[in-house]
Amino acid sequence: MVLTGPTADEIRAEAYGPQHLGTFGKDCFSMITDEVRPLLKNYDNIILVGIEAHVCILQTALDLLDRPRFHRRVFILADAISACHELEIPLALDRMRDTGAVVTTSEAMLFQMMGDGTGSNDKPISELIKNERANTAKALETLLPHPSATAPISK
Repeated sequence: MVLTGPTADEIRAEAYGPQHLGTFGKDCFSMITDEVRPLLKNYDNIILVGIEAHVCILQTALDLLDRPRFHRRVFILADAISACHELEIPLALDRMRDTGAVVTTSEAMLFQMMGDGTGSNDKPISELIKNERANTAKALETLLPHPSATAPISK
């Protein structure tokens, strides 16, 4: 986890332990700065969440996907991004998807990371998902009213 400075109180960096790679300032829209770039070398998959989907999230995704030397898969959690203007979100998601990002949800990503239901974290994660299902549905309905957000995924 990389933060770009002060954020919402609910996001406590110390709760992420070794997954918190630092808090960084930036003066560009992308999070791929000279300070952050070396930290990414050990990661094959990058999950992006945050505010201003059409600005900072988009520019970060484009930077990650446009640089062949990164060779990373970029995941965008559609229910964990926002924008001042709702219409910006589905348009930004479409653009990121078109450039190679995987657009998914927090719930789908958690299940993908779990792999199966046999791990020691299965029960707490399943309980979390169950408890947050209504909030996730509301977020998706609010943030993704665009038809492409609900279109079936082609194989």
